Amino acid sequence: MDPTQAPPTTGHPQLDEALAALDLSRPVNEHPEQYAKLLDALQRALNESRSS
Repeated sequence: MDPTQAPPTTGHPQLDEALAALDLSRPVNEHPEQYAKLLDALQRALNESRSS
């Protein structure tokens, strides 16, 4: 993600927060943890939409 651009918004607060927290300028060994947090937020958002 280009650090000069704002992250995309989805309209889902938890997912938007996770996208905003994604910082790929950090050391590469930290990327899997960040992706895992983003994936968790995405899965929660999808599960919520299925139960609605």
